[in-house]
Amino acid sequence: MDDLARLLRDRRVALGFSQRGLANEADVPYHVVTAIEFERRSSPPRPEHLSGLSRALELSAADLLRAYGYRL
Repeated sequence: MDDLARLLRDRRVALGFSQRGLANEADVPYHVVTAIEFERRSSPPRPEHLSGLSRALELSAADLLRAYGYRL
């Protein structure tokens, strides 16, 4: 499992969200959450999706970008 998938799943579970619940809270499509968690991404996550996920997961966008592999 890649770092972004692990971080997203672990934080989602810790906060008590289902995948659908996180998608709703982050205002992102459900398939975005599942694609990240199951590593089915064909392209990098969109900035607006990472922004919504970071807000819902109470993480910084930088945390998610680092987990994706960006060096900040």
